[in-house]
Amino acid sequence: MSIKIKKLDPDLPTPCRYRQHDSGLDLYARTAVLIEPHTTAIVPTGIAIELPIGYEAQVRGRSGLALAGVWCHFGTVDNGYTGEIMVILHNTNGEPFHIDRGDRITQLVVQRVFALPVEVVEELSATERGSSGIGSSGK
Repeated sequence: MSIKIKKLDPDLPTPCRYRQHDSGLDLYARTAVLIEPHTTAIVPTGIAIELPIGYEAQVRGRSGLALAGVWCHFGTVDNGYTGEIMVILHNTNGEPFHIDRGDRITQLVVQRVFALPVEVVEELSATERGSSGIGSSGK
């Protein structure tokens, strides 16, 4: 079983794990992008993938970019999608942020999906927590 990768831009590096046992494959910017302060940009990666049935890929941020104030919006790539993977980046800074072509911009993590059936019910089972939500366990 494998992840099939179609390189839409042969000049970009092939997605790979930076270290052998890392979870995510690094993805690269296909184009240079200037992200203005407090704005969002869509950045193409130059790849498309094919996943086995029962798997999904998750687009996740890189800590170095997050530290610089550029956040990657989490995304799911379903196994039926075979178009170019696009990444949504948001600049939280007061200064423009420049992404160069070929920069590592995100990670792609592949996970098994358990597609449980949906059952609509009138009531849910009682639990100790119940409906206590945000902040219910303290700080």
